[in-house]
Amino acid sequence: MAPTPDEKTYVEIPLIQQLKGLRWEHIERDIAVPYLTERESFRPLPSVS
Repeated sequence: MAPTPDEKTYVEIPLIQQLKGLRWEHIERDIAVPYLTERESFRPLPSVS
């Protein structure tokens, strides 16, 4: 059975590949630990009306 398509497959990975093509550096980090991704938290952003 094929894996279920998700946001990472269709959005995140293609964007990372595109940015690498523009000579951006991508550092894979643990997404469960905010400070490892240079963030204070992973709290949701407020919605914009």
